Amino acid sequence: MITEAELISVAETLRRKPFIWDNTFANDGPKQCKFLKLKPPQGRYPGPYAAAAGWAFNPMNQAKLSRLVVHAAMKSISGGVTPEAAYDESLEINLGGPLRDILVRWNKTLLETGLDGMDAETKSRFRDELPAKDPCAAEIIEWLSGATLVGPECLTD
Repeated sequence: MITEAELISVAETLRRKPFIWDNTFANDGPKQCKFLKLKPPQGRYPGPYAAAAGWAFNPMNQAKLSRLVVHAAMKSISGGVTPEAAYDESLEINLGGPLRDILVRWNKTLLETGLDGMDAETKSRFRDELPAKDPCAAEIIEWLSGATLVGPECLTD
């Protein structure tokens, strides 16, 4: 977590407000691509946001799913909403209904178990729960198939 006091100190050294490039949701490296970072934007609050010249979020490889977490982060740092409430609101606004419930149910698997920890049967069960013709569900299916994995040629992680 970056604090407001830290950013003020950096601004004094730089003689300008710093610009923040936030990787909290990024999953574009060989290790992180095996997880979907669908989570509340912990540590993202109005104070640090106001102390920065700008705040950019490096999204996940999944563009549609990234909207969920970036929306929640922006809601949280603009004030008045906890990260958890911002994330819940984002799921409701952007997904609603069945897919929201599925993501809540599978959240620990997406964040902690990841692709390497799921056997073929678990992946199939998850895939079978996803609604047809939903763009976010399509990104999850693509991820489950391993289509978004990156190798050692990617120097991040």
